[in-house]
Amino acid sequence: MKKRAAITIVAVFLLFGVMLALESAGITLVDVLWWDGSSLEFNKDFLDNASDQEKAVMAYLATKACTGCKTFIDRDIVSGGDAIRFGNLECELITLLGLDSQGGEEHVKYIKKWFVDDERINKRLKHCYMTPYTATGRVIYHYITLEEDGDTITAYYKMSYMFLQKEDYREWLGEDQYKVEKGKVRLIYEKIEELSESTIESGMEITKVGETERAEYD
Repeated sequence: MKKRAAITIVAVFLLFGVMLALESAGITLVDVLWWDGSSLEFNKDFLDNASDQEKAVMAYLATKACTGCKTFIDRDIVSGGDAIRFGNLECELITLLGLDSQGGEEHVKYIKKWFVDDERINKRLKHCYMTPYTATGRVIYHYITLEEDGDTITAYYKMSYMFLQKEDYREWLGEDQYKVEKGKVRLIYEKIEELSESTIESGMEITKVGETERAEYD
């Protein structure tokens, strides 16, 4: 027990040392959201004070997976027929960013306003994640951490896919890098690792490149 406690203390000091080294180098790490075992928690202080560029990065990351998506806004089920119409998805992260709804007009316009025009961004918006957490098949974030070094923003995240009816579960790690240029955000790269399947419900396909898998879109 004493040995385990000593190891824990050493690990804490090492982590603290790494954080101090990063801070002295002008690099900041921010946990933006994380899964606490039953629900997503958000760093509301950061989101309330984030720059437009930081918010744009988070708005873009929200297009990939569930960020506290629970209900549809203006749900309209047509009685007596097959037609079922749904409004846009209400997600907590999008609400905290001050935008209308997941995949809604404000969400899409905000990303297009702050990102440098990029075909990868446009394709991602076409596949914007639109599934609530209560669905039998869903993709969720386990955490998103932003690392900021000058004008470079790197997002580290973990996602998982679960399809309850088939007991299908997969998870993977992601790393995206963005650069702020003249007030605009440029997507530098997106990487996905440790994924066994190639097709993701959100429309993303994974292509292996050496030991690293990179996200591409239809």
